Parts: sequence; structure tokens; C-alpha cells
Amino acid sequence: MRSLTADELRSLYLRFFQERDHAIVRSASLIPANDPTVLFTTAGMHPLIPYLLGQEHPSGDMLVGFQKCLRTTDIDEVGDATHLTLFEMLGNWSLGAYFKEASIRWTFEFLTRKDCLDIPVGKLWVTVFAGNVEAPRDEESARIWRSVGIASDRIAFLGTDHNWWALGPEGPCGPDTEVFIDMIGRACHGEDAKTQCLPGVCSGDRFFEVWNNVFMGFDRQGGALLPLPKRNVDTGMGLERTLAALKQVDSVYETLPLATIKDAIAMCSDAVADRLTSEAGVRALRILTDHLRAAVFILGDQSTVLPSNQSAGYVLRRLIRRSARFCQYLDIGSRDWAGVADVVIGHYGNAYPELQQNSARIKSELAKELDRFDRTLARGMARLQKELARAAGEGSSQLLGEIAFHLYDTYGFPIELTKEIAAEHGIGVDEADYERRLADHQQKSRSASIAAASRPAGHPENLQR
Repeated sequence: MRSLTADELRSLYLRFFQERDHAIVRSASLIPANDPTVLFTTAGMHPLIPYLLGQEHPSGDMLVGFQKCLRTTDIDEVGDATHLTLFEMLGNWSLGAYFKEASIRWTFEFLTRKDCLDIPVGKLWVTVFAGNVEAPRDEESARIWRSVGIASDRIAFLGTDHNWWALGPEGPCGPDTEVFIDMIGRACHGEDAKTQCLPGVCSGDRFFEVWNNVFMGFDRQGGALLPLPKRNVDTGMGLERTLAALKQVDSVYETLPLATIKDAIAMCSDAVADRLTSEAGVRALRILTDHLRAAVFILGDQSTVLPSNQSAGYVLRRLIRRSARFCQYLDIGSRDWAGVADVVIGHYGNAYPELQQNSARIKSELAKELDRFDRTLARGMARLQKELARAAGEGSSQLLGEIAFHLYDTYGFPIELTKEIAAEHGIGVDEADYERRLADHQQKSRSASIAAASRPAGHPENLQR
């Protein structure tokens, strides 16, 4: 297998599919243009949904590209070996041009050719749809995989939870087939190889998923599954996870350029080396690496997002302020941490030129947000530690929602940060009470804004003081 950098893998992928008549599409913004239900672009196919639903794409019906994505659902898992808030997806798409045969053959070719990823065929496993009462078992995909060289005993048929994709309760849907690299070559200890140690099912570290091919052949309408007149293909390859599998390392933070960013942050303080002897120290450094890269990408995006208490701006603020706390833990100056933004921009600026174009904004807004938080961080932490000590002394397992709201309203502590610190002391937070107080505060703010807007322009309360 070839050990590659992010730049090398992107280039290989684009060139491979461009040679097969795919038009290259540029990464879209992190802020979805056509989906108000989510704050960020969460998948490589996200910007292409209108075209997968039937709209004509200006570049044609065969596309390839890479897409910056961001998810916050797993933010508490960030710091382990594989979870990231920001990640990249490689993908190729057919808008009615080809279907299973070409898609699977090209996937296999890119994975195994020596001038591509050079993965031994014997290391590959695949999963396909096992079928249900609505849709048949995907024997066609299994047959194609066998024809290119995947042995029958390395093809696992799995159910709807694993190998069926749907845009929502209604609309385009269909079976998918997923590709895994076998990192161990044998069944995990204590697991039955035929029923448990299978890709998509195994609870151990044996299998690394690297590719997913979705075959949108059906349209669910009114509970009925109807065949689509124009069948589409959506594929996705997680760039960071694929790099880790190719390099045969356990952590995505050991791939390039993430490892370079991580090392640059570690060099911000002589104290970091001592902290890295503990699991907590390793986790803290990974969090700082992930959050800095994510913050740089959000601040440098085509759509302007700045730290705030709402929507995408709130997520950005949370990432930066959470990082400030982990900087304290590793004895790193938060300004030194923010200075590593130049390293992030330097490594990703060619693939995402908006980072270079907006570098001044990135660095300026990072500094401003850290200044805002620094002014209240020490006082807020002192108040929180006092309340946690009081709760522990009273034998309480929960922090009052009133305290959590005060920390947010007065010191700018995101509720997630309060929960995280409280959890380290074995104490929860009364989130229901916090949410009630927050909603009441927001309602009063809206009422005040409406009242102010209804007053004459020269009213004394409308004048700046």
C-alpha cells in the first residue's frame, strides 16, 4: 500500500476519474446553500443534492471532486484515534450516466492499481445489501465484486442499517456497497469470524472502511418504493481515514498534514512533552489540532462566519473557547496555538485557495475571540470550580441550570464547556432548567428589540450611550 499525503491522494483521485471523462467540481462552502436544516455541509454529496434529485449540472453528468465537511455530532469523541469535526471527502458521481458495473470496477481499479493506492486484493472486504421485504438482495453488486477479484468469503451481505441509503423518509434511496481494508488479517480475539468479525459488524479494530458506493435506484413516495427513471451513483472516500489505513497507523493524527499541525502545536510549549505521557495529554493535543484546523476552515470559508452566540457562529465560538481551556491544560499560550493557523493555511491553501485569500480574517478573528474569552475565563472558571465544590460538598450530582446559564450569560461559557468540566468532577448539569432560562432570556431580548424598533428614531432609549 502506498503511504500518501493529503495533497497526493487528492491529486491521484481527481486524475484517475478525470481520465475517465469526469468533470472536476470545486469544493463548495461549509455553509449549505440549499439545506436550512443543517448548519454545515456534512457529506461530500451534500452540495450535489439538487442534481441528484434531477436538476441538470452545468459540468455534465459525470463528476469528481473533494469536499470539506464538518460535523459536530461526535465532538465529544474528538481526541480519540479517528473522530474529527472537520474532514475531507473524495467522491465521484454519476447523474444517470453509469451505474453499478462501472462504479464498482473503477473503485476496485483505483484501490488496487500500483500507480493508484496499490492495496493488495487479499486485504479488501466488501459489504452489500442483504435485501428486505421492499427491495431485493443485491446479487448484482456481489457478482461484479467477484468478477473483479474479490473472493466470495470476503463479501458480507448486511441489512438495511448497514447497506441501505436514503435521503430522508421519502425521496431517492437505494442499496450501497462499502469497501474495507483488513488491517489484521485474522478474526479478532473472542469473536466468531463468520457472524461477528465481519466488516461493518466487528467491534474491534480489524476493519477500516475506505469507500462507500451508493446506488440511488429507487424513489420512496407515500410509503411505496418505485424505480427511478434516472439512476444515480454517489460515492465517498474519507480522505483522512484512507490516509491512516494506507500508512497503517492507528490514528488519523499521524497522517500528513495533520501530524505536522499537531507537532507545531506541541512545540508551542516545553511542558507538552511531559503531558504527552498520559492519555489525557494525548487527547488534549489531538483536540487542539482538530479544533484549530476546523476553526481555520470556518473562518476562511467562502461564506463569512464569525464567532457569535447563534448558528454556525456558535459552533465556531465553542471550538475556539474549548481550545483555550485545553491550551491551559497543556500550558500552551492560546495566542501561540492560534499562531499555528499559518501552518494550517500553508498546507491546505492550494487545495482550498479561500484560506489564503482570507488568511488575514482568519488570524484576526481568532485573536479577537481569544481576547474576548480571556477577559472572563479566569473569573468564570473560579465561579464554576466554586459551584462544583459546593455541589460535591452537599452530595449533589447535578449543577443547577441557573449556574450554567449565569456562566453562559456572564462569562461566555458555552453550555457544552460547562457540562464537560462538570463531568470531569462526576457532576451533571440541569440542562432542562438551563434551556428554560435561555429561552426566557431570548424571548425578553426579542421583545426589547421589537419595542425599540417601534419607538421614534429620536427616542432617548434608541440613542447610543
